[in-house]
Amino acid sequence: MACDFNKVKDTLPLEPLKRLLKRHDVELQVVNIDREAKHRNADPEQLAEESVLHDMLKEYHPRYYYNKESDIINGILDFAKGHHAQMVIALPHKYSFFQSLLHNSVSQQLTVHSAVPVLLLK
Repeated sequence: MACDFNKVKDTLPLEPLKRLLKRHDVELQVVNIDREAKHRNADPEQLAEESVLHDMLKEYHPRYYYNKESDIINGILDFAKGHHAQMVIALPHKYSFFQSLLHNSVSQQLTVHSAVPVLLLK
C-alpha cells in the first residue's frame, strides 16, 4: 500500500481497506515515499501521523518501509517490483475541480505504468 503520511486520519479510507484485508489473507506492506527523510530525521508531525497509521492497522501486522526516491511513481513501482508485490493499493487524494485541472495524478500514473494491478481506494 502506497501511503502519504499527510493527514492519515482524514485521508485513509479505513473501512474499505479493512474489508479488503479481512477477506483476503495478505501480507500488508506500507511504503511511504519520504523525499525529505522526515522519518529518519524524526519530524514530529511525521511521527504523529505514523503513530496514527500504526494504531489503525496494527491488527493486520503490516511492515513499514520508507523510500527516499525523488520520483514518487518510480519509488512506488520499484518498491512493488523489489518486494514482489502482487498488487499496489493507492489512496488517491481528493482535489477541488480547479486543483484537479492542474494536478498530475500519482494514482493515474501508477495505473498506467504498473506491471501489477493497482487498486484505488477512496
